[in-house]
Amino acid sequence: MKKPLAVIVLNWNGSQDTCACLQTLLPEDDATIFVADNGSEPADFSSLSAFVSSLADKKQILSEDEFARMDSFPDQVYLIRHAENYGFAGGNNRVMERVLPFFDNVLFLNNDTEVPQGTFGRMLGYLSEHPEIGMLSCDIRYYFDKTKLWNAGGNLTFYGDRKYHSEKKIARLEAKGCESIACSFLTGCALLIRGEILEKHGGFTEDFFFGEEDFNLCMRYKKAGVRGVSLLQTVIYHKVGSSASRTSDSVARTTLHYLNRVVDMKRFYSRFYWRLWRRFYLFLVLLKGRGWGFSKEESRRLVSTVRTLSEERTQVDRETFLMIMKK
Repeated sequence: MKKPLAVIVLNWNGSQDTCACLQTLLPEDDATIFVADNGSEPADFSSLSAFVSSLADKKQILSEDEFARMDSFPDQVYLIRHAENYGFAGGNNRVMERVLPFFDNVLFLNNDTEVPQGTFGRMLGYLSEHPEIGMLSCDIRYYFDKTKLWNAGGNLTFYGDRKYHSEKKIARLEAKGCESIACSFLTGCALLIRGEILEKHGGFTEDFFFGEEDFNLCMRYKKAGVRGVSLLQTVIYHKVGSSASRTSDSVARTTLHYLNRVVDMKRFYSRFYWRLWRRFYLFLVLLKGRGWGFSKEESRRLVSTVRTLSEERTQVDRETFLMIMKK
């Protein structure tokens, strides 16, 4: 008999946040927690493994090879040391593919989140009561300003983007006591998917080293008719800054984001339509650049880079990521 829930948390040089996240997950008896260390620095992994070792019982610390040989998961917490940084998709998929035969549902959870007690029970309860729903998320709030909405899902648009449900809309629905809102896009920050859906349609694409994984998954799932919702009375807190600011790598990060998107859309459009769409999409990006605080030259260089790199690429791998980010 399968267990109800596997929770997968990636750590990459973020042991302090990961340990704090685990503290909030430990009271959840209906969840088995898999922490995958994605090739962190030795000091960071040592801090994380020391914390897991300090747990009274029901824990294991494993190498990647040892984890691959597991044929049951009776304990509550597993820390797996990946041999390298596989990226968000690769790190999650390696754990998901191994544990999927043993669990009914899988929750992908960011390590910089904190989860109030009872959250998983409400999520699983909703899936039990609504067999037509294949995936869900919830009301994700800023950890450092819990009155502000960070993400509650949204919908994929006809022009190859996503439109998030607004804070005002979510507040209005919550005030009415609405339990959920339909979404065709859900963030990978906290994404619960039925095991049968993952078995049939797969997990995150590994064609993108950083970013785009949840968008691609939701596009594929929408085409397959998988229905998703965000639970409005269930809250998770995310440790991200509540205000955006222009940093030295903003142009690089924005370039990476739009390169990911333009390359990704190749698989959903015909080549002819994709080129028409790309022209329209990058024109919108050029117009938006000034609003992001970019100079005309920065905006033009961003669009030119995306246009050039997207022409022949079918993925944005680690090398391309490092080239754009100049790391």
